[in-house]
Amino acid sequence: MGSRHHLQLVARRWHGDGTAINPVILAEYLVGERTPDTVISRVTSFGIVILDLPSIVAPRCAKAYYLEKRRWQLASLAPKSPLPEFFIGAHAAVLNLPLATADLSPYRSYYPEVELLTPPETNPH
Repeated sequence: MGSRHHLQLVARRWHGDGTAINPVILAEYLVGERTPDTVISRVTSFGIVILDLPSIVAPRCAKAYYLEKRRWQLASLAPKSPLPEFFIGAHAAVLNLPLATADLSPYRSYYPEVELLTPPETNPH
């Protein structure tokens, strides 16, 4: 997701219902950071809550991964382990939380019940 749009969504949710991320999203933020040890304090200083990833997410993640793996095996491109979006989508589904993303495909396919907060150019409405 573009960082500008992502920041706008975060700001909008923060002033509304609040914003939360999980360790998978946090790890994605940390990649390429020059000062990764300060990211957690910066994120929380914006009022963003960092949620633990509960084990109840694992079955939903595994189911989505299994379906994706079966789909990709036809082309021999199956990922060897669940990708971050499987954990992120499963976490949103289990906790019934909306999800900010520009990559609609995996979430619509495997977690259709999750409300997606999308950039205007990806929103079909």
